[in-house]
Amino acid sequence: MQFKQVSADEFMKFEAKHPQGTFYQTKYQAEVLSERGAETGFVGVTNDDGTLIAAAMYSQRKLRVGYLFEVTAGPLMDYDDKALVSFFADQMTAYCKAKKGLLLRWLPREFVKQFADDGHVVKQMHENTVPDLKAAGFSYTPVTPVGDDGHFSKISLGYQFIKPLSDLTEETLRKSYRKPVKSALKKAPAYGVKLRQIGYDELGQFQKYTTATAKRRGFKDKPLDFYQKCYKRYGDNIKFIFAELNLPDFIREQQDTIRKIQENIAKEDAALVEYPDSKSHKTKKAQFEKQIAPHEKHIKIAEDLRAQYGGVAVPAGAMFIIQPQEIAYDFSFTNEDFKIFLAPYVIQDHMLTMGVQKHITNYNFYNVTGTFDGHDGVLRFKQGFDGSTFETVGVFERPVRPVLYKCITTLQHVLGRD
Repeated sequence: MQFKQVSADEFMKFEAKHPQGTFYQTKYQAEVLSERGAETGFVGVTNDDGTLIAAAMYSQRKLRVGYLFEVTAGPLMDYDDKALVSFFADQMTAYCKAKKGLLLRWLPREFVKQFADDGHVVKQMHENTVPDLKAAGFSYTPVTPVGDDGHFSKISLGYQFIKPLSDLTEETLRKSYRKPVKSALKKAPAYGVKLRQIGYDELGQFQKYTTATAKRRGFKDKPLDFYQKCYKRYGDNIKFIFAELNLPDFIREQQDTIRKIQENIAKEDAALVEYPDSKSHKTKKAQFEKQIAPHEKHIKIAEDLRAQYGGVAVPAGAMFIIQPQEIAYDFSFTNEDFKIFLAPYVIQDHMLTMGVQKHITNYNFYNVTGTFDGHDGVLRFKQGFDGSTFETVGVFERPVRPVLYKCITTLQHVLGRD
């Protein structure tokens, strides 16, 4: 085996076909990180035939002393190959040392547990990954569920909710959804939500909406330049979607529906003049009369929203990154004032359908808290589309300069800066 630096194009050819491939491990992500101030690079391991068998895109960040070299969602390799794991770890540590590294951190995209909806483990996987990485000189920090503060780890890949798409067609996709989602999608067309892929010049509006959602949920949003750089670098592999609602059109459609119902009521009244004792016509009239109230309610809600938001509103939106291995549901926003219009369901169904059409392996809803006590509304929403929660393997760190690293961490502990 041989360790070497690899070109971005060589790396991408490897990543595109690797089962662990993810947007975190792409040249596009490297370009985004580089433009935002980080140094990045690509390294790999070849076999005796010169074929690339493992690779990683890393970022390099300055610490007080030395550098942190971090591989997010990687390296991409067979973690069951203990010799490969050990070789890659040793060689990358030496590589980082030559670049004044202090710490090497790997965040492998290996799933170790699959959970049912109620939280019980239905499958354990890759049980040798942790002991083999420990044997390769790494310390280990396992993934833990999100605490009561609702803040996700800024390091760990945590828990992810994934729906496999490989065995689905467009017809069976809809059938695979749970009852609440089927019901929502059945109602949604009547609300008139339309989807639109937005352009670069509209990212400021997108970020305005994501910031409002982040503030409501108690976390910090990405700055505008992050979304702009992603848009430019990922190109055709990224989609920013707006779910839009034309409120005047919706109001007119509701009014038209009421008029049609009133016409049906008038027909039943006419029939009752001729047949005053007809139970059938009385029943039909009563049924039609009950149908009016919901539409009047919707008109009132829409008129109030129109007064606040104007003619065309944006109830929800999201950013997606498309890979051969998965569609990643990455950043999103919702406006709770428009909850009844079911826009998030329309967005997810649209992108899931796209995944099936493009023969993409998985649909990754990404972060969930890892708690199953019923309080995670985001998890319940995602579970409605059917899938499973997976626990990633955790965080692995190996000191590049062990003596210096120990001195620094000891001093930090003494000074209370852990």
